[in-house]
Amino acid sequence: MQTKKNITPHNEKGERHGYWEYYHSNGQLCYKGTYVNDKRHGYWEEYHSNDQLMFKGNYVNGDRDGYWEWYHSNGQLCYKGAYVNDKRHGYWEEYHDNGQLMFKGNYVNGKQDCYWEYYHDNGKLIYKGNYVNGKQDGYWEVYYFNGQLGYKGNYVNDKKVGLWFENGKEIFYAD
Repeated sequence: MQTKKNITPHNEKGERHGYWEYYHSNGQLCYKGTYVNDKRHGYWEEYHSNDQLMFKGNYVNGDRDGYWEWYHSNGQLCYKGAYVNDKRHGYWEEYHDNGQLMFKGNYVNGKQDCYWEYYHDNGKLIYKGNYVNGKQDGYWEVYYFNGQLGYKGNYVNDKKVGLWFENGKEIFYAD
């Protein structure tokens, strides 16, 4: 069996520069893509040691930029969404390794924003609510593993406020 040779060019400063291919010790491709002056640039793919795709996406001067997909080692989609300047931005989805949706929602400059939903690996809703600038803000509902509503109420700036219904009881949270 012929082993695959790593392609690892460098520039005159000794920095990684040019197209790279690097292999796991088992001979499977680990990653491929281009470096420019020691920073990842352009389209990249990286693989788990079992030859399943780990991620694919673009870099600009070392920062993730544009649409990305990541995969579990079993080949199931792990998450997908866009980056702007290496921060999550826009609509994202993440999945359990069994393929069930884990969460869906929006990011603005790397922080959760707007309406979000989270799910158990059995597909049932865990909780749903709104974020503002990465903090819980507004009406939220939380569900038990069996799908029954456990509690509900409002958040302001990541703190429970006002009347909440928790495990069949009314609880009031002051500011």
